[in-house]
Amino acid sequence: MPMVNVTVKERNTAVLPCSVSSLGSYQVVWTDQVSTLLTFEDRRIIDDERLSVERPYTRDWNLHIRDVRYSDQGIYNCQINTSPVKIKTINLIVQVPSKILDHLSSTDVVVREGETVTLVCNVTGTPQPTVTWYRLSSSSKGSEKQKVGVNGEVLVIHNVTRFCGDSYECVAYNNVAPPANKLIKVYVEFAPEIYLPNKRIGQERGKETILECTVTAFPHAVSMWQKDGIKLTTSPKYR
Repeated sequence: MPMVNVTVKERNTAVLPCSVSSLGSYQVVWTDQVSTLLTFEDRRIIDDERLSVERPYTRDWNLHIRDVRYSDQGIYNCQINTSPVKIKTINLIVQVPSKILDHLSSTDVVVREGETVTLVCNVTGTPQPTVTWYRLSSSSKGSEKQKVGVNGEVLVIHNVTRFCGDSYECVAYNNVAPPANKLIKVYVEFAPEIYLPNKRIGQERGKETILECTVTAFPHAVSMWQKDGIKLTTSPKYR
């Protein structure tokens, strides 16, 4: 008799079917992959209350496993004590939703311009999840989510610039709901840069003049004004 595959999601109930016609005085038992006797007729033998034999019809000897665990996965045999023994083999496949292992994955990272940053999302699940990376950007138009890199547990960004500083999200999914996700922030350090809206300003003698400059840097820079190499301090003349 060919093997039958039964697929069930972790924590659900697995129903392993076994139908017997014209059983007569013969008996039905269930065993696992190491030949442990699980049930005898409709009675549970092992000390696991999750297991039971359910008989919706007279010919049915279905094995139910409630609250299925990944460790339950494997081969189960429905046997009739004929000579030779008749066996129906069930292969139980337990699907496990994606999970990200935080202690083996990246946390927020600080990197300098020109360096390489490696982000890691270590995942588990059955079947093996696919990991997709996204960049989450905020702008005046709202939030944008853009796929970046290639699928996999590792995202490498070479020759980082300040414009790479953003939030990155890894999403793990294996067609078993729900997907898992993790957000990682990348901060890029760069030296201060000064922008002068007006490099030359004309003004009448004795009039107030506003000099303006914009400084960009990360971490935020401490700025000061100098005149002829001398630091200016707050006074009635400069403020």
